Amino acid sequence: MKSFLFFSFVLIISKAHAAGVNTLSVNSIVADKSISTLISLQPTWQSVFNKTDLDFSFDAAKFRYQVNYNDKVEDFTIEKSSLSAGIDISWNQMLTLGVAGSTENINQNEVKVNGITSKIRVKAFDFAIKATLNDRYIRQFADYNVLNVNIKDKLTLRSTKKSISLSYYGLESFSFSLGHSEYVYDTDPTSATALMTGKIVLQNNGAAYISQIYSLIDQENTLDMVYNATDKFDIEIMLGQTIDFYDPHIKSNEYRLGGSFYFDILSLGAGITGVKSEDNEEILYSGDLTLTYEF
Repeated sequence: MKSFLFFSFVLIISKAHAAGVNTLSVNSIVADKSISTLISLQPTWQSVFNKTDLDFSFDAAKFRYQVNYNDKVEDFTIEKSSLSAGIDISWNQMLTLGVAGSTENINQNEVKVNGITSKIRVKAFDFAIKATLNDRYIRQFADYNVLNVNIKDKLTLRSTKKSISLSYYGLESFSFSLGHSEYVYDTDPTSATALMTGKIVLQNNGAAYISQIYSLIDQENTLDMVYNATDKFDIEIMLGQTIDFYDPHIKSNEYRLGGSFYFDILSLGAGITGVKSEDNEEILYSGDLTLTYEF
């Protein structure tokens, strides 16, 4: 059995003011042969009517990891940088509308991924339901030669993710959230994936584009539970399952156990996650730590 352990640290600084709260977070993850860093800024403004909130988000991330899709070829290094911005508008916490845009740059413009996300959330009584639509366009920009033909800028895949979640807050100490997501692709990349993982194709073109379409997902299901043990301590449990797009549609199960501690001006959260695929005995373990400071 092969297992990996990685650890992430998140520092969140919040500043409260008369109009709302500003939050800055820095997140770093190191895992096996990969490292990622995310910087996020989320300012919030509240209207003079005290019923409408505007939540903005600005994110910048940098990823570096190694991949291998053919044992006869050495590992490839993938470097990805991303930027995103979004806005949410809430009315009296009962109705929320949101939209966000993102762009990703892989291996210095060899591949670009542009996306847009829209969502709506409705809260009534002790329930909240949220629907999300995410479109991503994966586009190859570098020279790409297959069978002596250059197909530069002709490899584009559009993926559409449709998600829905239902949350319940009616119990004094427990809250629950069920989520389901389905993915739709404008073309079937199965044959292209088989061709692009060939030894000669990888040696000539690298793995920037195939790294973005190799692990496509068909469905995702999640169950999140939070238990408010005390006024200063929460226990968090997450169960999830993903189903691969490619035949035979292998399932991967994910489990997370975490907790959050609340102090006067500080809160501390920590958790450990395990992911196991049904087709082998490999297990990926991860740890996360979050520190929040409000001033």
